[in-house]
Amino acid sequence: MGRAAWIVVGWLMIPLGIGLAVVQAVPGEPPGVAGIAPPAAEAQARAAEAQAPATAVLAGEGADAGPSGVELPEEWRRAIDQVVIPREVLDRLPELAAIQQKLMRVDGVLMSWTDHRNGKVFVGVRSLEARERVEAAIAREGIPPEWVEIFGGAGLLSEERPLEGCQLADPPRPEPGPQYLEVTPAVVRPGQGISLVIRGVPEDQLMRGVEAYLECWDGEGWSPRFYLITAYGGGGPHSVLYGGPLVIVDLGLFGTGPERHLVPDQLEPGWYRIRKPLGRTRFVPAEVVGYLQVR
Repeated sequence: MGRAAWIVVGWLMIPLGIGLAVVQAVPGEPPGVAGIAPPAAEAQARAAEAQAPATAVLAGEGADAGPSGVELPEEWRRAIDQVVIPREVLDRLPELAAIQQKLMRVDGVLMSWTDHRNGKVFVGVRSLEARERVEAAIAREGIPPEWVEIFGGAGLLSEERPLEGCQLADPPRPEPGPQYLEVTPAVVRPGQGISLVIRGVPEDQLMRGVEAYLECWDGEGWSPRFYLITAYGGGGPHSVLYGGPLVIVDLGLFGTGPERHLVPDQLEPGWYRIRKPLGRTRFVPAEVVGYLQVR
């Protein structure tokens, strides 16, 4: 488990391997009995093992002394406590793995993982309806609700009402500064293609992602409603309901554009903002924005 493979998720980039755990023998346990250590703590645990007495206790079992009655130094107890899964959770790991696989197949689930230390499956969803589908699957499969925690980005949107709360008539649209996002054409129909070009940034100073954010004015600020994803890997431009900041690892485009996108079919007439994150450097701003009118 020394090497991790990265996956794309809705809010975070998660290396496969975190939470999968590494099996290693616990000092003092009978042959065949093992504790489970997260990969990040494996080196620390080995160092503690090298210095610790020949016997030690599982985290949560016993107090501060080993089976021989010798009190363990605090740094050894801390290392053991960090890496060992409680016995009651260890017994449930096959069940938790099966639950994770079942819930990952629910439509609208973006990611899931198992917290081995606390015996809980975390499930990330992209919409209000996806949350309801996961809750229905938990009830249908007879899964203890306390074994699962459902989460999503702040303010999950509805698949059926993605523009709820938007004020589209005449939102504030400041004049562009020296660095901005040029949107062509500036007036479109729902489902039409557009092109984005980043202006005011040196061509050779920029590597950008494949995503942009389509936002609406909600009366207080610009609220993301869709991810716009340009063509990559053989797939065409498409849009996805917003579910929190998006990170796509090891996928970048060079230069300032043009970058092709499709406007979502669900858009209603009015004004929208398109925001393109860039990542701040000496010559590049953190993001650029442009505006789009739908008729």
